[in-house]
Amino acid sequence: MAPHLNSDLPPTNEKSANTISVADHVKSITLDLLTEINTGTFSKTSPMWPYISDDFSIAGTTAGVATKEATLLHVQELHRKSPAYHVHVTNARVEVNHKLAVATVWVNLKCGGLPQGLTKDVVSVFDFRRDRQGEWLAVGVTNMLGPGVEDEV
Repeated sequence: MAPHLNSDLPPTNEKSANTISVADHVKSITLDLLTEINTGTFSKTSPMWPYISDDFSIAGTTAGVATKEATLLHVQELHRKSPAYHVHVTNARVEVNHKLAVATVWVNLKCGGLPQGLTKDVVSVFDFRRDRQGEWLAVGVTNMLGPGVEDEV
């Protein structure tokens, strides 16, 4: 796996699970993915691509995106139609269920540039699962309008 953009956190597997928390790891993946979306660098060769499951889906305010490839096309189209689009993370909270090997990152965002000049409060809920190799993969995101979590990033 490639290194994260916002940190030096290694992939979470059996060997590294003792050195970093799963919560920090999945939060870092989420923030790094949002950075790539902001900068328009999310692609098949980007550092975050390996952390996205093949069956990644987007639900909520952006429904109908049901694969990793479709997500890439959606992000590219978003930047083509609205080059000023950007998100600003204001808060995030992480919940991890080690027994079920799942995690959720709740992110409160200020979304701007869609359309130009408008800013909206959005809550994005990123879901993760640990695969058989011990890697944590983002499996989907649900986006909802409105203010959300209160914990700091």
